[in-house]
Amino acid sequence: MNPLNYATPETSQRLRDTGIVLETEHYWYKDYDGTWKMSNDLDEFVRDRDYVSAPSLAEVWRELSSITIILNEDGVSIENGRREFKNTNPTDALIDLLIWVTEQKRKEK
Repeated sequence: MNPLNYATPETSQRLRDTGIVLETEHYWYKDYDGTWKMSNDLDEFVRDRDYVSAPSLAEVWRELSSITIILNEDGVSIENGRREFKNTNPTDALIDLLIWVTEQKRKEK
């Protein structure tokens, strides 16, 4: 399993904190020593701990593919400049984009 195909625990928490719920096959949970571990089973062991969904690149992409994004001539911009999504983990970067797009859609309503 390539860890770059899954969101980091920190990004998974940000996704949860913004109210975005994705159906995922994996979960991050805190082990007894406080380290994050990944599980593909949401059993009682995981549910009894602090856990978050661990979306894969494909799961995030599937969610983004259902959203229409309209770019202006300068790109997606906010405030005084262009919005850039930079991250070393491609799934985290994609989640940053999903969070931003979802927030923009909520502002439109």
